[in-house]
Amino acid sequence: MFKSVLGIVLILAIYMLIKNNTYPELGIVDNKLRELDNKPHGVSSQTDQKEKKVDALEYRDSLEESKKIILSILKEDDADIIVDTDNYIRAVYKTKLMRYKDDVEFYFDGNLVQYRSESRVGYSDAGLNLKRYKDIKRRYQGSDGLE
Repeated sequence: MFKSVLGIVLILAIYMLIKNNTYPELGIVDNKLRELDNKPHGVSSQTDQKEKKVDALEYRDSLEESKKIILSILKEDDADIIVDTDNYIRAVYKTKLMRYKDDVEFYFDGNLVQYRSESRVGYSDAGLNLKRYKDIKRRYQGSDGLE
């Protein structure tokens, strides 16, 4: 019995390790960030799921200024910037204790910054992605043009 439980735990640990280190297919599809999955471990400004919906951020003066502020926040947070194009930024945050990875996306759409953040593994994130969004939003809106 102990060996079978240990085997199941080992298989789950390997699965989580692989999933945590595999980049999910993200980005912009049909002028929109991809939809979140059905697990309660993410938030998006473009989702139809009410409990996961957050507000898009309004541009600060211009696209360039908005991108500059977002990139500054990501660098301050020591997030890994994976993609940085004219209208899209993708970064990865790692939780401190377990090193779980959350994919965070910013889509510069018209005069809005669309936002999406989702954990790669697990069912719930205990509200971490919503908390991160609120922190980024506060810093973004309060910024006087970070360097």
